[in-house]
Amino acid sequence: MIQRLLFIAALLVTLIGCVSGDYEETFLEDNVWSVNDQEGVALRIANEQLELSLTYPQTMYWSTAGRRDLFDGTFAVTGKPLAGDSEVGYGLVIQADAPAERLTYFMVTADGSYTVGRCTESCNEATRVRLTDPVWIESDAINTGFDVTNRLHIEVAGRESTMYINDVAIATIDGPVPEESDIGVIMQTFTSSATVAFDDISFIGAEEE
Repeated sequence: MIQRLLFIAALLVTLIGCVSGDYEETFLEDNVWSVNDQEGVALRIANEQLELSLTYPQTMYWSTAGRRDLFDGTFAVTGKPLAGDSEVGYGLVIQADAPAERLTYFMVTADGSYTVGRCTESCNEATRVRLTDPVWIESDAINTGFDVTNRLHIEVAGRESTMYINDVAIATIDGPVPEESDIGVIMQTFTSSATVAFDDISFIGAEEE
């Protein structure tokens, strides 16, 4: 079956501006992370979490915090699928540029698989680079099912990025050092609509040696 993915990118700018240093978002205030709705997408703050709902199957959507200066260090997010099918993917975006078209993503699914990829231009099918083979890999480190939380974090040091699921290292990739680097969340549907709640988005910079 030929699958057609609808890619929608949203740049959501926070009010904290582009000051270098660590970053943490706990969604205690509505105005900390910009939220909006568009066709097929609902993004809102509820229960001190960022809830992302996608109406249509075969959809990938991501949003970023509006930072450009998050480079070497630890990027992290917790995600919890609330509704949809077990294949819904959700996770973390790092190294995003200002238009949020160049980025690295790391997702897990509710049925226990993960994937890592890199987008070089609008994250369309032609320019999206899969960094795992096969594209989705099963892992016992993932807490499966709905209303359960998974913590994803990525440790970045220069060209090297190591991915962790619930503090278990599962992949290391090599890639170019970006000129800009933002943090965000990402979600992908396959056969149905879905909703995922994100929390504890953070970046802790590496200590200078």
